[in-house]
Amino acid sequence: MRELPRKHIYRIIVTNRSRQVDEVFMAPSEQEAYEKYHELLEKSSRVRFPVRYNNNASEIIPSEYELMIIKVREEGEDKVSLIMDDTGRFVECSSNHDDWIIVDRAPYKIEETFFVYGHHPRYDRKDFKWICDNLLFKEGQNKYYFTTVRTYLNKILIEDGNDMQIVICKNKHDCSRLYVAICNEVEERKSKNIALMGDIGKSKYKREWIDKIMKKTGWNRKKVSRNSTRP
Repeated sequence: MRELPRKHIYRIIVTNRSRQVDEVFMAPSEQEAYEKYHELLEKSSRVRFPVRYNNNASEIIPSEYELMIIKVREEGEDKVSLIMDDTGRFVECSSNHDDWIIVDRAPYKIEETFFVYGHHPRYDRKDFKWICDNLLFKEGQNKYYFTTVRTYLNKILIEDGNDMQIVICKNKHDCSRLYVAICNEVEERKSKNIALMGDIGKSKYKREWIDKIMKKTGWNRKKVSRNSTRP
């Protein structure tokens, strides 16, 4: 086992499907590590629309994010640790790296972001709060402002009479989930100037809406008819 720096014995990492995707904190003591760990979990509990899927190289796969505290393994120290799961049972956990031991772990939520047409699909993605504040409820309770919301495959279509905004989700499941979240938000705010029109996939006006999307984006019919951001 190689010698590691002793200054930061504990680290907090984020994993997805058992692979580390981020290192968010380093600490010299277990107490400091746990203080930050609980702070991050509390913040995670306030996530409004968590990531459920990830874009892989050629497909979209379900996400499984976890937050972990790991520590440097001492010489001769067992690689297996006991951690309490969601049911209150202690289960054995081991790291796939000989230098580290898992101290604690918990499911972790990360806020999802979306490609809103007209913004950069990678560097200017928007979260659920932004969509609410800037596309849905930007006029508050203005009785002269009226918005309709529809879905088509993996797209949310938001139209206010003057323009149509398109929110592109990773797949149809995420689109349905976002639509339900919008419905709940409309109900919670008791908004009377947003009409929730559902899916246009079986509507007799489907062709007209496809033409409107093509005109707005310049996409061809094949691209408009995609149901995910991966082939």
